Amino acid sequence: MSTSKLSGKRKVDDDNRRFQEKWETEYFFVEYRGNATCLICTEKIAIYKEYNVKRHYSTKHAEYAKYLGEEREKRVTELKKCLWKQRNLFKKGSNEADLAVEASYVVSEMIAMAGKPFTEGEFIKKCMLQAASIVCPEKKGQFNNMSLSANTVAERISDLSSDIYDQLCDKAKLFCAYSVALDERTDITDTAQLAMYVQSSEESPEDLEALIEEARGEHEKETEETSINENDIEPEVVLTEDEKAIKAYLSEGDPLPSQILDTVIAPYWKQEPYK
Repeated sequence: MSTSKLSGKRKVDDDNRRFQEKWETEYFFVEYRGNATCLICTEKIAIYKEYNVKRHYSTKHAEYAKYLGEEREKRVTELKKCLWKQRNLFKKGSNEADLAVEASYVVSEMIAMAGKPFTEGEFIKKCMLQAASIVCPEKKGQFNNMSLSANTVAERISDLSSDIYDQLCDKAKLFCAYSVALDERTDITDTAQLAMYVQSSEESPEDLEALIEEARGEHEKETEETSINENDIEPEVVLTEDEKAIKAYLSEGDPLPSQILDTVIAPYWKQEPYK
């Protein structure tokens, strides 16, 4: 008995009911977010059943029966515009809230990077509100919605730190080769901190070896070129004071004075053959 009763029950999904376009002009209803929504009072009816839609219209909005023909269609169009405008307003509010949260994260990151205390967020917000009241008073409310209390800044920085850690963990899974360097540093309170430097490569082992060999070959080539250039350099000639004086006269195009000529030529007169 119970089985037959259960099988005899109808389900709403089995009826395959759908929203009908004629309901817009007949009952001032539209399909909005999966429900039949009244354009007049925005009340929703979950089940797409004409009886329910008609009953709502006749019991709550019977006065709209006076609109006929083009006037009725015009009224439907106006009500639909109001509904879409209201939807866009909610959407805009949601976007503004998301932007306020994003800005809060950006400011919190800057506070952390600068090593400032978390309480600086409230001071920064006051500065932005004062600037907004002068530059763009109509958007001052958006700046006021941005939360920068000390607790919020601490939470934002913690979220950013966790996100960086997760990204590094995901990135490390793709490493083909890596090297790690550790160093001990101290912070402003003279507390020892571990600094870790990681250098990695996501290339395949074959490509990585090729890069290493190529780098080594270029280094050896540079070394050879450097040694060749050093061998090509002629040794510097050291001149005496007299030779420097002669060079100076010749470079300027002046004739050599008799004193220098006597010094240079005199030794050759004593050598054979005499002139």
